[in-house]
Amino acid sequence: MKKMIICIFIFWGIAGCSQQEDVIPSFPQIDNPLDREDKLKSTIKEATDFEEIIITIENEIEILRLSTNGERYNGWIKKSYENGKLGYLFHSQNGIQDGLYTAWYRNGKKMVERIWKNGMRDGPFKLWTEAGVLVSRGFNRNNLRHGLFEEFYAAGKIKSKVEYSKGGIQTFLRWKPDGTRCPDTLVKDGTGLVFHYKEDGTVDSNESYLDGKHDYGYPSDIIETSLNAEDEDSNPIDLNTSQAEVSEDEIPVNE
Repeated sequence: MKKMIICIFIFWGIAGCSQQEDVIPSFPQIDNPLDREDKLKSTIKEATDFEEIIITIENEIEILRLSTNGERYNGWIKKSYENGKLGYLFHSQNGIQDGLYTAWYRNGKKMVERIWKNGMRDGPFKLWTEAGVLVSRGFNRNNLRHGLFEEFYAAGKIKSKVEYSKGGIQTFLRWKPDGTRCPDTLVKDGTGLVFHYKEDGTVDSNESYLDGKHDYGYPSDIIETSLNAEDEDSNPIDLNTSQAEVSEDEIPVNE
């Protein structure tokens, strides 16, 4: 009898471990009040143009000030494309970016939503293609990816589910474009191998991770496909240019 009980506990332990490997928490929705047309119009009306803002650095935090008097700015900040279409909107509290940042493409489709707290990316974010297809969504903490990250193929099927801890990859699950799970991709405790697929289902490349960091192979496309509205110098892009794709891992001013 004792042997039977021990066997049952061992079985439960093994089953629990195998299930736990695939358990990734659910993803909460971002409540964006700017999705309501009346709220968007009123926010645009009250927002200050980014050209009227100057940036200073204090304790490694970027401070947003009015160019007219140098005072820390409170309220919404906006920037538009040369055709008048809205580029982005974000909020400043006592000169520090805080709250929801939203950017749009020239065609009016949403580009990115991201939560900021006290001048740092902290909270959920979502990114879309210019066609309006969700590319990825995840979480940040203190300007680093932390928690669940999901990536999607152009057809909308799940591509990757990744768990981050303070910017380092802990687990990585990959699906093929046809929706089947990739049997060769496995990252556990920050170490393992990831395969990348083309849209036709053939293998494009692979890479490895060691202790949560990229080890060898092509850089992960979960970085390359991320979109935001900043340039490599962490400044808002000139929306009169064609620049629109940069790494989501860059530390932006407004993004």
